[in-house]
Amino acid sequence: MENTPNKSLKEVVREGWKPFLAKAALLGTIAWGANEYMYPEDTTVMTHEAAEPLDDDELTIMTANVRGWDEGRMPLFETFKDTLDEYNPDIVCLQEVKKGEELTQLYEQERYNVVYATTTRYPFYGESGNAILSKPPLLNVDVEYLPNSETGIPRNAIMFEVQTKQNSLFMTATHLGLNQQERALQADAIMGKAEERQENVNLCGDLNAVESEVGSWSLDVLAAGVSYGPPTHPAWSPTRAIDHVDLACGDELFDQREVIDIGSDHLAFKKTYVNIADC
Repeated sequence: MENTPNKSLKEVVREGWKPFLAKAALLGTIAWGANEYMYPEDTTVMTHEAAEPLDDDELTIMTANVRGWDEGRMPLFETFKDTLDEYNPDIVCLQEVKKGEELTQLYEQERYNVVYATTTRYPFYGESGNAILSKPPLLNVDVEYLPNSETGIPRNAIMFEVQTKQNSLFMTATHLGLNQQERALQADAIMGKAEERQENVNLCGDLNAVESEVGSWSLDVLAAGVSYGPPTHPAWSPTRAIDHVDLACGDELFDQREVIDIGSDHLAFKKTYVNIADC
């Protein structure tokens, strides 16, 4: 018989309370009412007045599903901050972000402009949603709530412009649903909003969809000859490329493409583009 490693009292207590807390959160959510936890109109913006427009010759974008900073929160967060220090991306699209002091640290210590948009407010847990980190200034930020008729799970898309020295780059950061039909509806909604703004669809985020499915959507980013990235999920044995960074303009530097283990259940994915002046 194999020896079972001894667990600390803290670990035993924490594991024993997990099922209870999960059930309590679910019952509390139901008691609170759907209107109180779905789509709370909560958008947080932190802006550095000294942020400078982006040079038009190179842009590095990263996407990362951070899983609420995981159960331990700070170990994953510290690993993520180390990743930012090493790669210094211009734009970071985050999913499953737990609202808290971590965002303030990214603003104050890492010097990123921050936009956070809640999708869900959970009893006993707090708020979770999507976020944008940006070195250059962000313009015309808009949060769009996406259709969720199949599952009822709240989803949103943050649409924004990144200020460059000569122009601006329009982008959409999102986390699409787990249901395939729902994802198609959400992609159509994103396309419709981009058309209203007369912009290309430049995407970053966890799309929960592999290349073949994304290719069936009517997003004009696909017409630019997008090449898809390596598998990013699950992080310990990645088999599915579901975390995407896709621009309909510029030229990708393929030798700068990289997946990065940040301690989440997804690998972070980074791309670098050049010649973005006409975006």
